[in-house]
Amino acid sequence: MVTDEISRPESKCNNILLPLTDSRRELQMEIAGSDGPRTIKAHPECVFIATANIGLEYTGTVPLDKAIKDRFQLIEIDYMTKDIEAEVLVKRCGITLEYAKKVAELAEITRRKAGAEELSTAISHRHTLDIGYMIADGFSLRQSLESVLPVFEKGMN
Repeated sequence: MVTDEISRPESKCNNILLPLTDSRRELQMEIAGSDGPRTIKAHPECVFIATANIGLEYTGTVPLDKAIKDRFQLIEIDYMTKDIEAEVLVKRCGITLEYAKKVAELAEITRRKAGAEELSTAISHRHTLDIGYMIADGFSLRQSLESVLPVFEKGMN
């Protein structure tokens, strides 16, 4: 089972996951008109995976409480390599490998500069997909790249 953006709903909403993700691996559900709660058991091979945006730069998120954190192993996922990202752009957007490599290279440069605090932010994978789709729709590479400029703060070099 995949739970996307577990850090977005009100923290109490995640309480339903607690008995499913501990040793009980079951959920008690009260159903109107029934004599008692119904037990829903997680399949023995069921694996629970959750994504979360953690950090000050993510607004609209809530801190995860210890009970939820203890039930998941934290795996930080970095950006794809530029070669893999170029392949993804070709497959997902239908653009040429030449264009995809240019977009992925620029994204990688902004990510490196953002990590060194030379830029306010980096071009995300969502941005590279947007750029790729614009190129596929007939926009020039320059026009497509300019579409992500608003994510950068004024005055940054």
